[in-house]
Amino acid sequence: MKHNKHLVIVIESLGGGGAQKAAINLARQWHEEGFIASFILFSKQSEICFAPPSEVKIHFLEKCPSPDARGVRANLRRIFLLRRMLKSLNPDTVLTMVSTTNTIGCLASIGMKWRLVISERNDPTRQKIGRFWQIARTLSYPFADLITANSEVALKFLAKQHKKEKLLYVPNIVATSSADTVSQTTKISCLKILSVGRLHRQKRYDVLLTALYIVRKTTTNFHLTVLGDGPLAPELKEQSITLGLEEHITWHGFRSDTEEFYKKNHVFVLASDYEGSSNALLEAMAFGLAPVISNSQEGSLQYVKNEESGSVFQQGDANSLAEHLLDYYRSPLRLRQHREKALQTSVSFDKTNAFEIWKSALTGEMPS
Repeated sequence: MKHNKHLVIVIESLGGGGAQKAAINLARQWHEEGFIASFILFSKQSEICFAPPSEVKIHFLEKCPSPDARGVRANLRRIFLLRRMLKSLNPDTVLTMVSTTNTIGCLASIGMKWRLVISERNDPTRQKIGRFWQIARTLSYPFADLITANSEVALKFLAKQHKKEKLLYVPNIVATSSADTVSQTTKISCLKILSVGRLHRQKRYDVLLTALYIVRKTTTNFHLTVLGDGPLAPELKEQSITLGLEEHITWHGFRSDTEEFYKKNHVFVLASDYEGSSNALLEAMAFGLAPVISNSQEGSLQYVKNEESGSVFQQGDANSLAEHLLDYYRSPLRLRQHREKALQTSVSFDKTNAFEIWKSALTGEMPS
């Protein structure tokens, strides 16, 4: 393997999402190995919440159609611009992330000599990307040298359409805690709840707020911290006021220092209708937070076992979510047991092992 192995990561933006954080973690590890990493973003107006190391260059597609521009002409333009830039950079490997970018990357790489690896970051059985992109995904993915996914449910879906030898499960590179136990709390004066993610319909913060309204009928000894921003911010804040929850919630917007918040909370709630394998969830477990997730997040259910390493509530059911939160408030022992089990489960989130799998995938030197 060449010492200067050049990896180009293609992603629409470096905004505050899980795929973006995963891309930054990978680029950082790649650079630390002594290799060359760089990014291609779709425009100079692309949001950058996660900054890569200074040695990792960021390139922008000049005159690329805005994210709002749709249709065949706009996407052909993106394909042409990406192909031209990739040819100028002459990478050894190209990694694309997220379904629509994967499709554009596949079509831009037809006939080129670089190794193309694509990364499916969500649950394709539930994520709605539109019929055009569904068809385009099916037709374009075979042009990739390797198709990766960060959840078993995504891999099973892809296996119905693509050759098994082209598929690989690749775990997230997760920031872990040095702690090996959680505090021996015997009484909870205030249940501290954390939720991290974009304020988007998929994340179902409306369900979480309604659940807290139900919890408030029993106790006011709780506080929710929300890390994330997005299009639903005004609507959700208004909902919290309407429900009388404003004193129980702190909206921090996007924060890159999530580890500081993991250390200060007891419970992590991910109320999403669907997920791939959530980076934030795995990080929270690694810091000993008891996870509470919906039963529709199949990619995360391989880590969160109900009544063992966390709690699983019925998708979209605020009463079910509220009951799980109240159970933690009423039983500090149960909370501590779930936190400890989450921490133990996180041992499998080995950053070094995850990177070795990524390195094998990107270089073509596959593990046995």
